[in-house]
Amino acid sequence: MPVTQRIITFGEILMRLSTVNSARWTQSRMFQLDYGGPSSNVAANLALWNHEVRYVTKLPPNDFGDSAINYLRGFGIDLDYIARGGSRMGVYFVEPGVALRRGRRIYDRAHSSLSEATADDFDFDEILRNGALLFWSGMTAGISQQASELIKTACEIAKQYGLTVVCDLNYRKQQWSPREAQRVIRPLMQNVDICIGSRDDIENCLGYVIEPNEQTGELDAKSYETVFHRIQQEFGFKYIATTLRKEYSVSHIDCKAILYDGKDLLESQNYDINPILDRVAVGDAFTSGLIHGLLTQVSTQRALEWAIAASAYKYTISGVIDRVSVSEVETLIAEHNANMILH
Repeated sequence: MPVTQRIITFGEILMRLSTVNSARWTQSRMFQLDYGGPSSNVAANLALWNHEVRYVTKLPPNDFGDSAINYLRGFGIDLDYIARGGSRMGVYFVEPGVALRRGRRIYDRAHSSLSEATADDFDFDEILRNGALLFWSGMTAGISQQASELIKTACEIAKQYGLTVVCDLNYRKQQWSPREAQRVIRPLMQNVDICIGSRDDIENCLGYVIEPNEQTGELDAKSYETVFHRIQQEFGFKYIATTLRKEYSVSHIDCKAILYDGKDLLESQNYDINPILDRVAVGDAFTSGLIHGLLTQVSTQRALEWAIAASAYKYTISGVIDRVSVSEVETLIAEHNANMILH
């Protein structure tokens, strides 16, 4: 049955230039062009899963801006509130990892159109009216002071209209220091209902240190429970969630997810993924899956299972979009649960 809640995502879409056949930058003379960023990836994933999605950003009035819009239009996203102006899109370069060689990224986002956008570019009152949920990423807050101020305005208006506000912290050390990130991100948390972040995100953006389990010496669900409780007490989040990954190599991991609801710590089933095809935007797939799950599933536990299953699928799909259907995710959950029972 179609989902009718309107979701609004706000943030920067980037040009993604990745090496071909996992080549290194130093040997590459050819790059594959794609478009992506947390907010646009989440918008595309949710549109593919039958949600009504509006994507808001600012793009330059040139061929690359036009190309990005044409790319997004193919997912059936509402693009009516994309502002045009400025001189360039942000860019990031990807060198995929293989086996023992980790992937690498270089970001080039200075003076991008969205980083120089102002309140005059967006009528957030009109954009958010009749919406159900607003999503933004910490990466967008870090591109400029103007961008963080736009997020603050959008969140305040969203709360006036009763929208659920979701943030994926998405810390990037190439973008800013932990001190800078906390100065910007922590005040924005007062209007966030659902916070998603890895251990690094939580430590660098919120300033909470997560220690290994004293008994096992490893990071596990119990390592997060006390810290999640403290975070929830400070910021009042309805939910805080993260994925836990055990890496054997760049091409082989175990992954599961946990979610704290202010009372209980929920834990998902574990997925063993080997080999990995593409790690890029796996976190965006988890965020998209959690949003979809919370809007459509019968329980929070079921929503968490939906999120980790969608994320696990993304490891097998190249590019930045989780090109998997709702029925495929549902089948994966059912089959995985059956296998766990049998074993």
